[in-house]
Amino acid sequence: SEKGKIAMQKAAHTASRMEEISKRLPECRDNANGPRMLSDLVTQTAEGAKEAANSAIDAATCAGVLKEKSMSLVALFEKLRSDAEQEAREAQEQERDAKTEEGDKTSAKKKDDGDQDHKEDKDSKDKQDEEASKKNANNQNDEEDEARMHRLKNWSRLCQLNKELLELQSKMKTMVNSSPESIQEVSRQKKRRLFGLVHEVIGNAMGNVSQAWLDARMCEGKSKNWLAVVDGILELVRKGTCSRLAVPCSIEARVLRQAALVDVDLLTKIVGKQLQTHVMTFKPRATTASEEERIKNKFEDLIVSLEQIPSSA
Repeated sequence: SEKGKIAMQKAAHTASRMEEISKRLPECRDNANGPRMLSDLVTQTAEGAKEAANSAIDAATCAGVLKEKSMSLVALFEKLRSDAEQEAREAQEQERDAKTEEGDKTSAKKKDDGDQDHKEDKDSKDKQDEEASKKNANNQNDEEDEARMHRLKNWSRLCQLNKELLELQSKMKTMVNSSPESIQEVSRQKKRRLFGLVHEVIGNAMGNVSQAWLDARMCEGKSKNWLAVVDGILELVRKGTCSRLAVPCSIEARVLRQAALVDVDLLTKIVGKQLQTHVMTFKPRATTASEEERIKNKFEDLIVSLEQIPSSA
């Protein structure tokens, strides 16, 4: 914000210099030292214009850094998700290998019990297998520890990057608040298009609630699935409007984040009236009073957090 203000001040100073040149031009024509005076004024005006341009470049550089940090954060989110999926696949493969190895050991033990002549060879083989198993177990523990440390390092990097990005976003908000004319106003057409996407996201969520309610009506044992669907929807809205998260992971949450920046009052009405009314209308008969109260409290907390966001409509 300071760089933007400096750029505006220097631009105003340059304009003042140019106005002074236009006023003193007749005086320079009649004066013997007129050409020198005119040259000095033009030189000072050019230096002022150069300083104003440098300040504008610094402000634009700050905006470029913000964009680069946002892209880096999204890429790191994708990498973490890929690593988690890879670790899950490796864990399943290790479990299958362990079951196969256990079955082989059981078969070998039954065969050795029926053959007493090879008892010494059996004992030696069992000892070697046990040592190999311990060695493999130690290697597996080392790999798990290394993977755990890798995840912790990635989490630490992610938290640091999120913190830096939030600081840059705060600086950009301060700059925009001090100079609202520096950004383009959101047109009605763009706002209508954005909230069309919001209605699509909320409509899909209400459709999922209705489907879960229908499943629970056909089978009362599936009422817990309805609660899980509602909790997932509330978590989606919370992540989309959370001020402690620089960039949400899902596309739906990013749409809600943009809508909150454009018109938080309208978004609050959509969540507090349309979504909450639909959820509380389509609730299974098996829903207990405590579960219903918990959902209402979650909606109230979400509405309170939305109302604390400054309106920009």
